[in-house]
Amino acid sequence: MVDESNLVGYCGLYCGACAIYQQMIKKRGTQLLAVLDAYQLREIAKEAKEWDPKLEYYPQFEDVLQSLMRMFGECPSCLEGGGPPVCVIRDCCKENGFSTCAECDKMPCDKLEPQVQSYRGH
Repeated sequence: MVDESNLVGYCGLYCGACAIYQQMIKKRGTQLLAVLDAYQLREIAKEAKEWDPKLEYYPQFEDVLQSLMRMFGECPSCLEGGGPPVCVIRDCCKENGFSTCAECDKMPCDKLEPQVQSYRGH
């Protein structure tokens, strides 16, 4: 059982609502690859280069999709070491001994602007 208190990031966003935390990229990528394999698109792409020259890049597409699935496949949550590798909000909270930005006297600050813009209601 996941401790729900560990799912609130330093910025105040709820990690449990995050598509990456929910492994959506990994799940959808797995589903997409299964459908593409079922229709043998790897083989069809080799034959269809004359129809659409971009299909030449199908193997690279699969490689990129696999990389995205590895990179964004599992996130333990921000407080458990997940989230963006470089996060100025996490760094600031840790430096100041805060659990979240809400504990800071300077709240709201410019560091939160990307979250405010992306998540209305934050």
